[in-house]
Formats: sequence, C-alpha cells, structure tokens
Amino acid sequence: MDTVTPVIIPTAFGSSGGGIGFVKVKEDEFERIVRKIEKPLVIVQEGQGLIRRSIYAIKYSGFIFYTTTKSDLNLPSGAGTIRAERIHIE
Repeated sequence: MDTVTPVIIPTAFGSSGGGIGFVKVKEDEFERIVRKIEKPLVIVQEGQGLIRRSIYAIKYSGFIFYTTTKSDLNLPSGAGTIRAERIHIE
C-alpha cells in the first residue's frame, strides 16, 4: 500500500485547526473508496487538450480524495456524478 500525505487547505474561517484535507490516490484505491460509500457523488473534470487527463474527486471521512486518469474509471452503477468545468487542486 502506498503512503499518501494529505494537503491541508485552510478554510475561509482561518487556519486554527480547520481546513480540508486533499489526498491524491491511485485509480484502483479511488474506486475502492467510492464503493465504501452508500450513495457516492463523484465530481469529474473530463480531460481536454493534448494531455486528456481527467480528475475525479469525492469526499470521504473528512477528506477529499482525488485521482487523475487518462481513461474512464469503473464507478458503481448507483454512483452519482457531477461534471465540473474545472477542478482546481493545489
């Protein structure tokens, strides 16, 4: 199992322990996380241009997990998706 390090982004309310953790994971781990959620809602930015890398993101256990991929992920049939024009993760 790979080690991942969350990136903590402070909220507008300040950085006194608040914030959202963004965690980049591999495609197969992202799919496993989605399957753990009863009614998953996945945000997707479809790849554009020459590189054509899509970004997938979902909230789970207080963190935002995301992955990038050149191909579509195998999401469960009950998963909801929202197509985002742009997902910005620093």
